[in-house]
Amino acid sequence: MIKAAAIRFEFSGLPPFKASGTNRSGAVERQKLFAQAAEQTIVEWRSKFHKGDVVVFPWDPMTAKISLDITYQRFKGDNDAANIIGGICDALQRLFYADDKQVIGITYREEAYKDAMGDLLTVEISPLGGETVFAGTSRPTGTERPGWDSELDQSWAARASMPGASIPGPKAAMDAARVFGVPKLKDSPHKTLQSVLDSSEFLKGRWVREENTIRRI
Repeated sequence: MIKAAAIRFEFSGLPPFKASGTNRSGAVERQKLFAQAAEQTIVEWRSKFHKGDVVVFPWDPMTAKISLDITYQRFKGDNDAANIIGGICDALQRLFYADDKQVIGITYREEAYKDAMGDLLTVEISPLGGETVFAGTSRPTGTERPGWDSELDQSWAARASMPGASIPGPKAAMDAARVFGVPKLKDSPHKTLQSVLDSSEFLKGRWVREENTIRRI
């Protein structure tokens, strides 16, 4: 086992904020962009330790208590700190922890912007309580593992890189089965691609089933 270390990344652009009322669509889009930057950080971290079908992560995302350290260099952003913190917690859910109730420590500070090109967020995520790297001998099956839908989205996006592009159903199902850790999709809790989509609001916002294909929105 490897001792856990904090995961840190930067996000350039207007920060995510808490979704509510008439601003919900804008909030969801901001959270999506922020989550994509976080996902890339996870991919880079895993590339150092991930081998074969062994699941490796700095902590157990199902149980770990999480601390967030947030630094915001504000340029044009107009959301208050509470909305920004809420948006960050929502965006990182299912990536670094299963439920944002696991976030029990938050440090937030604002600094004068250093680059007139725009806003900059620096976020450090770390476990509390001396967690160690969570490593299993095989992928957990089903949808219990946080981030499974983000991982599937990445697999599908590699096949359909542009909006409007489609993936043949058998290939999309093969990717889903791999993420679930089963030989075939029918062996997972979700027997069909439509069931896979229906189980994730994240995927439904990015993909749609059309006959025997999956199309990127």
